[in-house]
Amino acid sequence: MKTKKLIIILLLSLAFLVWQQRPDNNFHLIFCDVGQGDAILLVHKNNQILIDGGPNDAVLNCLANNIPFWDRNIEMVILTHPDADHYGGLPEVFKRFKIQKLVSNPIGKKDDLLFKSLISTLIEQKIDTHFLVQGDKIKLDLIEIDLVWPSESKLLELESIKTISEKTENGFLLVDESLINANEFSLGAKVSFGQFEALLLGDLPGIYAQTLAWQNKLPKVEVLKAPHHGSGLDNPDELYQATKPQLVVISVGKNTFGHPSAELLEKLNNLEIKVKRTDENGEVEIISDGKIWWLK
Repeated sequence: MKTKKLIIILLLSLAFLVWQQRPDNNFHLIFCDVGQGDAILLVHKNNQILIDGGPNDAVLNCLANNIPFWDRNIEMVILTHPDADHYGGLPEVFKRFKIQKLVSNPIGKKDDLLFKSLISTLIEQKIDTHFLVQGDKIKLDLIEIDLVWPSESKLLELESIKTISEKTENGFLLVDESLINANEFSLGAKVSFGQFEALLLGDLPGIYAQTLAWQNKLPKVEVLKAPHHGSGLDNPDELYQATKPQLVVISVGKNTFGHPSAELLEKLNNLEIKVKRTDENGEVEIISDGKIWWLK
């Protein structure tokens, strides 16, 4: 009798857990709390896109919180650029989930053994790898992504170093870190779900954000992720004048770089823009039904 009761309790507990984790019809934009790094999860129903993986396996907690335990597929991973605070957690993600597609820029660091290991995993698991540029579009169910950076002209700069770089089987160019600033090639994307839009620029340097603003290539959005963890130099006035965000999210942890800068925080306060920080607020989740949006 006790065994039967225990089985019933376990089944009811499992049913409750499944009910709790059932997908809804809304779009969820989740800024994971991974310390000093970036990891952003996009979720709609059973579809997920992970943008960057943070510096370590802390991203796994975010995935466990926001992906049902029975779902071991992630439809797409987008790697903005090959800095360890953006990809360090991806090897563990690739061990635990089946990744269908990877989107990246073609840059890698020749002497970065962890990044080389990640590339080997992509090849071994036969993961579709795509290098996208400004103007390219991604659509997954009702989630739409428009690439705003890097431009084709920016990628032409790689032509001059191709002869002294290693090219991997799946197309990455592994270059000497002293020859290139990986941040300059950081993927920047506008994410749309119905009328809701967010802009995610990775670690894009401020000069390029300024250029995009001057070229009228930055959209007005509801949510903006502050580039480069809130670095003052990489968050110019022109970026905020062009995008006019209602909410700015700063993905940041304990660091010695002065992120986020006092200058940026003062600017956002003066502009009366709401701010959420992963170091103070933990995981930040924005939900939208395609018409309105709200914070969880």
